[in-house]
Amino acid sequence: MPQPLSDRELLCDLLLSQQHMETLYNTLASAGKTPALVCDLLDLLREEHDLQTAIEAEMQKRGWLEEPPADKKAVEEARLRFEAAAKGL
Repeated sequence: MPQPLSDRELLCDLLLSQQHMETLYNTLASAGKTPALVCDLLDLLREEHDLQTAIEAEMQKRGWLEEPPADKKAVEEARLRFEAAAKGL
């Protein structure tokens, strides 16, 4: 008989599902044919973002999702690339 998923496995699966749903809603919203449809899809996308944030917060609280500090050099390089791209617009 299969073993039930642990809380950690359940939250990891839920997080991956939320990320997939966000991708789908984002794609659909980009392809929406009417303003009302796009608005509804963006509302759903926002709800999915909120759910993902809540799941991530719970996982961080339990020590299951760690965000390493950003490398200062990588941040500076990204900032410079962004500024260069913005000047080209």
